[in-house]
Amino acid sequence: MNNVAILMPTYQGIKYINQQIQSIIKQKKINLTLFISVDPSSDGTYDFLVKLSKSIKNIKIIKHYNNFGTPTKNFFNLISNVDVNKFDYIGLADHDDVWKDDKVINGINILKKNKVECYSSSIIAFRNDKKKYINKSYNQTKYDYYFESAGPGSTYLFKSTFIKKFQRFLKNNKNSWNFKHYDWLIYSYARENNYKWYIDKNPTLYYRQHSNNFTGANWGFKALLARIFLVISGEAFKQSEHLSRIIKYKKNFFKNNLFYVPNFLLRTNKFRRKISERILLSIYFLFIFIFGKFENRTLKFSIMKVFRITILIASIFSIFYLLKEIQSKNFLLNKQILFLFYLINLSLLISISLRFFIFFEKLSIKKIKFFDWFIIFIESQIISTLIPYSNVIYRGYILKTKINLNITKYLFLTFFILLIENLYLFSILFVILFHYLNLKMLLAIIFLIFIMTLLFININISELLIYSFQKINRLFKFFNSRIFNFQEIEELSIVKKFATNDIINFNILVIIKLLLNFLSYFFIAKFMNLELSLTTIFLISSLNQLFEIVKITPQNIGLLELVNGFFFAQMLNLSIQDGIIFKLNHRIFEVFSLILTFIILKIYSYIVLFSKKRNIPLHND
Repeated sequence: MNNVAILMPTYQGIKYINQQIQSIIKQKKINLTLFISVDPSSDGTYDFLVKLSKSIKNIKIIKHYNNFGTPTKNFFNLISNVDVNKFDYIGLADHDDVWKDDKVINGINILKKNKVECYSSSIIAFRNDKKKYINKSYNQTKYDYYFESAGPGSTYLFKSTFIKKFQRFLKNNKNSWNFKHYDWLIYSYARENNYKWYIDKNPTLYYRQHSNNFTGANWGFKALLARIFLVISGEAFKQSEHLSRIIKYKKNFFKNNLFYVPNFLLRTNKFRRKISERILLSIYFLFIFIFGKFENRTLKFSIMKVFRITILIASIFSIFYLLKEIQSKNFLLNKQILFLFYLINLSLLISISLRFFIFFEKLSIKKIKFFDWFIIFIESQIISTLIPYSNVIYRGYILKTKINLNITKYLFLTFFILLIENLYLFSILFVILFHYLNLKMLLAIIFLIFIMTLLFININISELLIYSFQKINRLFKFFNSRIFNFQEIEELSIVKKFATNDIINFNILVIIKLLLNFLSYFFIAKFMNLELSLTTIFLISSLNQLFEIVKITPQNIGLLELVNGFFFAQMLNLSIQDGIIFKLNHRIFEVFSLILTFIILKIYSYIVLFSKKRNIPLHND
């Protein structure tokens, strides 16, 4: 009979190890010796094994005083010290699986029959009473070992001649001991050095899944999420790149800096065995090629690259939208007055962005110039023409990277500004209702409530923001501890208190914003020859302002156009078409102003950048 050594590392294994040992020593038709190496454990594993080895003679406990810390180091210590001259075959085992009683002899027969040096198999993963067959035997590809192992290392069985060569590799490459996945490294070493490897379709063991698995069988939703995060974060690719340096691939695509990502993208069919995984890997490299970057020895998704491409797409979309609408019959206004509307909308954009800018120096120690913030603001507005509310996400992310402004602060700040703005809006609306309706006493009381609320918020703006930030922080920590697993965020606090002139300037900007919005609707009504009163125009402006907050569909779908049409028909006795065209023209001016401002800012930025590189002064002192 063949002499077989089984190598098993263990740590805190008392719960499952006896069942696994019993399944190993019952292996048929072989002379088996089980070598067990115990990392220092506090659950009595070592004492149990010593006692068991006295009754079962073919169990050998490897005494050592190391704390390996990982299965890889423990396995490699076992492999390095096994006397290969005494055994025909060497197998690996985890301490928590359950083997079929013919696992080893079937592996030996396959090794002999197929004249190969290495063997592994498929598995049956199980958790409590649930079982799942996991096939690992898809056809091997030319470079599959660059990105995956042959399966769980506990299914591995080798001819002793292979282990003898691998021992020499471990002795000469101590950095290999620090690699996380021992099974992947062994498979990669074998394939790179032209050893033949057979992957069996038939499962040979039951692969236990539990919370303490060092690595699992990628079974279940949590495992799927973990793998997705591993890929997106770039950690999976980093491990592949690390392995390439350990094994020293002859055909090392990781060293080819020319067309780095395309080198992998064009070979994805050779990097995985399973067809579905090849497709997913192709998609991954394609996305990396478009949205990614190479940094710190790994490929990562670049959020900034995603934003930049989105800005480009949104800009192209907006330009096509303008060209299409301006040439259509719906655009009724004189093209010569575009400049007038551009000045109004530019002033509107500046006033909106200034409202935020006032708060930045109070909420962050770092500073940002208004010009730089205005570019960020315009870019965010461009993105929002394509994807609703993406402007808020973009600004929040950029401010976090530029001035370390906490995203939670920025989101609340956006809500706070909208709250103040709409308090003003409702106050003016109640003045109008007070004038036209008979419920003057009730409306006067409501108006006073709004005014008093505005005064209270403005007087106590610093204290209210501090209190609100603290509440948000507690809510975040609650979700962090109960639901999510985010890192703790820093304490949300006000860096500086608001001076009286800051509060006055902020309120003036809010009022200017409302007036400019009104002014744009006023001129559209005038040039469309619509006889609308100032009150009616203000109601239209207010209606659009309110719906700007609650709309949840992309701007090109035309929700506000339909709302305007309904308002014109029901409240003004005009046609629905008039209302739709009215809003359509307003939107054309909005998009035109954004695109023109974006182009001007970009041209100026490139001129400034070019001048700095060439040391050309832009003005005389």
